[in-house]
Amino acid sequence: MWTWIHEYQHLGQPVADTPSLSPSPPPCSSPARIQLSQDILIEPQCDKRLGYFAFKRCQWYSRNALRHWRNVVLSHALTAMQAPPELMCVHCDRDAPHKAGYSPKHHKIWMCANKIWNFVEFRRLLSHELVHAFDFARAKIDPDNCDHIACTEVRAYNLSHQCSRMATLLIPKESFRSLDIDHPVANSKKGRCLAHRVLTSLQDSKRCSDESVARECTRRVFERCYNDLWPFDMQPEREQKRRTLRRIIQPLEITT
Repeated sequence: MWTWIHEYQHLGQPVADTPSLSPSPPPCSSPARIQLSQDILIEPQCDKRLGYFAFKRCQWYSRNALRHWRNVVLSHALTAMQAPPELMCVHCDRDAPHKAGYSPKHHKIWMCANKIWNFVEFRRLLSHELVHAFDFARAKIDPDNCDHIACTEVRAYNLSHQCSRMATLLIPKESFRSLDIDHPVANSKKGRCLAHRVLTSLQDSKRCSDESVARECTRRVFERCYNDLWPFDMQPEREQKRRTLRRIIQPLEITT
């Protein structure tokens, strides 16, 4: 999927192993402003190689994805910390391994506008990157510390719903790697999905690429970081059910 250590691979620059070595991506000449509320303003920028229709699709996806309750919560939290990230729609090379990413150095989220054709996938990827932006804003994350990387990846995959029942509906449980730890979630399909994707992200980093190192780091942080839900109040599945139930009940209360 993605790891924030590898920034802007799609721009054809050498891959940096630390955020400080990554190049600054070129902005478009006329970015489109998205006003979410009085406090939240995001200006999507794009790579000049990006086609008009791909950029417009990314702009539409961005506007609607940022109105989803999960991304609204994350955006408000980042704004409250005076750290709203910049959102960029970029052109990614055909063989680029990732579709989105977050640059801690530039505090920018980039989305591969020419590689994401599904709105729900776009929304989940954006949630993932917003969690990374939030983690960097609230904590001193050391890019050389594999435990730190594993923790923010566990949180990002969990809180973005990328391992939800619907997201993994067509993927068999056995295709995900297991951590083999004594945790009520770790051996479920969701837990194995989280572990598999975190391990994959860790192995994109030279410092954490060894399978045994990646597993040990993920085992150490899994329970603590899985239960770290901030800025949300509860696990995403419970929160989604609560909001769905509220939408059903409220019209009934009005009519009675």
